[in-house]
Amino acid sequence: MARNSTLLIAAVLLGIGACTEQTDTEPEVAHETESEETEHEGDEHEEDEECSAAQQQRVDAILALTADQAAGAELFVQTCGTALCHGADGVSGPGPSLAEEVPEHSVDELACVLLIGPGDMTSLETLSDQQLADVIGYVTATF
Repeated sequence: MARNSTLLIAAVLLGIGACTEQTDTEPEVAHETESEETEHEGDEHEEDEECSAAQQQRVDAILALTADQAAGAELFVQTCGTALCHGADGVSGPGPSLAEEVPEHSVDELACVLLIGPGDMTSLETLSDQQLADVIGYVTATF
């Protein structure tokens, strides 16, 4: 297990499986209002966040586990808290602010998001069920 964690950390540090930095700097279409942009973004994320039947079975297994928030915090910093993702504080990276996103989602939805990796987010499906439970436990307690 320690070797798998070491490989995961190395992969993240090398940018394999890490969040991707958005390089699109073009402004949004000027005639859309901010609320229309938010509505469109929400639609895209809702479609991307739907679990398949197999993924839902895994979500159920993940949520049946007891989370270790301390382990989840360490894993979060290594996989999600990078400068390319959400930042160590969950709000300072180019990814969505977890302080805003986490409270808006159920734990089922959060687990599905981690498995799918909607938008520019890379899927964390290679983590074990326990690791995913730990991360979910940490983010729901923290954000």
